[in-house]
Amino acid sequence: MWQLQDGGDFARTLSASVAYGGSPSIAYREAFMREAAIALELIIKAVIAQRLVTRCADPATEGVPPNHFLPTLWGMAGLMKLGREDRYRLLRFESVLIWSGRYAAPRTEKAWMETGKRKVHGTESASGQGRAAAHHPPNSLWLA
Repeated sequence: MWQLQDGGDFARTLSASVAYGGSPSIAYREAFMREAAIALELIIKAVIAQRLVTRCADPATEGVPPNHFLPTLWGMAGLMKLGREDRYRLLRFESVLIWSGRYAAPRTEKAWMETGKRKVHGTESASGQGRAAAHHPPNSLWLA
């Protein structure tokens, strides 16, 4: 990934091979930010989960919050106090998770199947099929 970040020959060749017309260095940085943000979130949540297990918390009444509020999660995890710049970084990663890092798959099978059934107004192609038809999910894949 670091070879791609500088926008050199390799990045340009790879971008051309997939018909990407934007700036490779910007796209690769955004991809890195999304992956780093989700990795940080999962590490923090793993610390919270381990602390819940250690104190024998009841999973029916307590659990790891299903949100992306990294500063709050950091505090719940009982991790070290952060300086101003690191608190800003948590907020930046939170923003990435909420606005740029949306999960690419629906949470339920029903939502997954509905994705392929929707037709977006005004997106008819020359063949008469909307964009949604091109993205109909396979029956065997979904995330719970």
